[in-house]
Amino acid sequence: METSVKVQDMFSYSLMPIYIVAGAMVLVLLIILLRILLKNRKKKTAKKNTPVVVTKPIAVRGNVSKADYLNKLEQLKLQYQQGECSVRDAYQRMSAIIRGFVEEATGIKVPNYTLQDIKELKMPVLEELIEEYYSPEFERESEGDVITSIDKTRGAIERWN
Repeated sequence: METSVKVQDMFSYSLMPIYIVAGAMVLVLLIILLRILLKNRKKKTAKKNTPVVVTKPIAVRGNVSKADYLNKLEQLKLQYQQGECSVRDAYQRMSAIIRGFVEEATGIKVPNYTLQDIKELKMPVLEELIEEYYSPEFERESEGDVITSIDKTRGAIERWN
């Protein structure tokens, strides 16, 4: 018995939908890759412009009053000894005091700088102090010897040229 219906080959279908889906996937991956590359490029350019690098020693400006900052440290010491501020608060205020002093003395906006930016300034005294403050300032449980740190900060301000 003969029929007029012809049997189709196995798996005969159009390849066009597969090409469309594969092309769409490649396009999406390219867009994601392009966004990542542009984002990293913006971060690198922004990071390069942030810190001020000091190549020569910075002289203290004439209008800096070391006595004002030493007085602030003494007030902080008294408040800490009387229990009016916590360890974390004392270290945060010490950081603000030394940063304010350095900004007034040099004109560099140190209060806006991270520890890494301060390291790039090549100011070892400031770097050492800020590094000491970081742990008690930002850890969950603040621990530190506030009185010793205040004395170190006082010494740094007194010796600052």
